[in-house]
Amino acid sequence: MVRGSQTDEIPLYQDRDAIEIDDKRWDEIELSFSRELSETAPHKHLGDSTPRFTQPHGEYLYARLKAVQTYCEEEYDNLATVWLSLTAKEKVGGKWVHPRRHDDGFRSNSVKQALYRVRKRLDVEDWAGMWLMTPRKTGYSHKHYAFWLDVPDYGCRKLQGAFHPVIDAHVRNHPTATSDGNPYDKAIQVREGEECRTLPGEIAHNLPEVGPATDVRNLTQEWAFARIWCAFYWYDDRIRQYELGKFGDIAEEAKPEGEWKFGVGRVEE
Repeated sequence: MVRGSQTDEIPLYQDRDAIEIDDKRWDEIELSFSRELSETAPHKHLGDSTPRFTQPHGEYLYARLKAVQTYCEEEYDNLATVWLSLTAKEKVGGKWVHPRRHDDGFRSNSVKQALYRVRKRLDVEDWAGMWLMTPRKTGYSHKHYAFWLDVPDYGCRKLQGAFHPVIDAHVRNHPTATSDGNPYDKAIQVREGEECRTLPGEIAHNLPEVGPATDVRNLTQEWAFARIWCAFYWYDDRIRQYELGKFGDIAEEAKPEGEWKFGVGRVEE
């Protein structure tokens, strides 16, 4: 997540009069979001009813990440991790792109198909992954993919090159994505050996309720834009992360029976 403050001179959504969601201003949506959290999440542990964007939900997500990391370290003979970062312009011709249109552009079937072809070319059978949407300092979205792969010893350079078509598919299909904004060396990060252990922390840093704020209800000025983004996702009921491959099976098998609900069973570093 890219953090920002109100000193960045980036107008908040509620100051962007030309952009509305269902005839609602952004300050109205943010106010409703705050009221919802206050009414439904007053306590640290609410079991399965804990809503998104709160600390208990963040702890639940992080426990699943750590469970997958531990499993892959122990079971994969040639573990490599891949971290993809996809971005797109937020302004065209000096005007803000509508956030719905901008966010929709990251949900391309072409990228999904390109990822499938990469796995086939690499002959990957055992893998786990997830995608997640996360806010930029402007309150607009960008997207990450995280993968744990059991692959032959290709080397990081060859693996990095294998994912070039995925970035190309994103640039071709997102209305405001550009090659300059998605250079291969920054959009594709491949790690092997001990460096693979950094992936859960990198994912967690892009989940607002797992970062330094720990709970969207307690966001500071520094995280103001993340709160606005969370309000948009809450209001529009958007999916912001999705587990791929064997991720769900691994995490569920590691879950202590009767104990690991939202906000329970956090796996510490």
